[in-house]
Order: sequence, then C-alpha cells, then structure tokens
Amino acid sequence: MDRSELKVLAKKIQDILEIADMAEQMAVVGISRYTIDQMLELNVSDFFQN
Repeated sequence: MDRSELKVLAKKIQDILEIADMAEQMAVVGISRYTIDQMLELNVSDFFQN
C-alpha cells in the first residue's frame, strides 16, 4: 500500500471506531435505566425482533 491508500484506510478505521464508540455510549445509557433485578428478568431476544 502506498501512503494515500493508508490514509484512506486510516480514515475508514477512524469512522468505524467513532460509530462503535457512539453505540457503546448508547448501550451504557440504556442499561443504566434498569436495576440488576430488572436486567436478570429481561428477555434479550425481544430487542432483536422487528
């Protein structure tokens, strides 16, 4: 790879990491709304249904 290709790849990786960071922050905020007991009773498969 030459320098310009590496720059493009680095930018793509940076974009992916920024999206992943936002998703993690959203997950933490969502989880913080539940108590431990509520989490234990949570049916995770409900989150993956349309």
